[in-house]
Amino acid sequence: MPYALAVLVAGSTLWLLYVWRAAKALPPGASAGSPAAIAETLVWYDGDLSPNGRRVLWVEPATPMMLAAMADAKAATWLAKGCPLDAESLRARLPEDHVKEKVAWSLTGDEIARIREGFSPESGDDKWRIVTVPVERGERVYLLRSWTGALVYVLDLGEHGVRWVWRGARDPLGVELARAVVDGYLLGRTCVVPAPRELGEDKGQLLAWGVKIAGRRCKAVEPGAS
Repeated sequence: MPYALAVLVAGSTLWLLYVWRAAKALPPGASAGSPAAIAETLVWYDGDLSPNGRRVLWVEPATPMMLAAMADAKAATWLAKGCPLDAESLRARLPEDHVKEKVAWSLTGDEIARIREGFSPESGDDKWRIVTVPVERGERVYLLRSWTGALVYVLDLGEHGVRWVWRGARDPLGVELARAVVDGYLLGRTCVVPAPRELGEDKGQLLAWGVKIAGRRCKAVEPGAS
């Protein structure tokens, strides 16, 4: 058997074994290409292996497959050109039915500069558009969903870091989610997405939640955060 053919056969065999093993562990009715199948091989990290020292599901290996399964070619093309936005109009806006929370996110001068640069989506895999706008007595950082332009979070940026976060009243994880987005999209830190308690430790649901919140920037999901 020629070498190339042998490699192809061996690779196909390994792939079939992977699909067979994943399918055996799936809930009834789940297909090998479903989120449940994609999530089956994910592992839990805690202690020194965890980016925040707490128990998290490490989802980074599966986010590309999850995003590919959810891809929208037209949206990706549109977002790659830059989500249209009137930055000036943001000054008068806050999240709907908002709550203002005091925080103390200390940042270096370099990190503040990176936040000021903001973020424009490069593809449909990027879930956020981030814009910093000067306001009276400081600056505000606006976190908008890239696909819809919906304003979700507003951060008050001071000389030494973030001082306040505005979030929706029905978004109890808002402060933690905003921090995860800032870490992953602006500061190059490990993006750990907190998940609602009702998701439990279902790997498929946690993976879907992490991808929904942070897209390809999501590295891990922490269960039971609220």
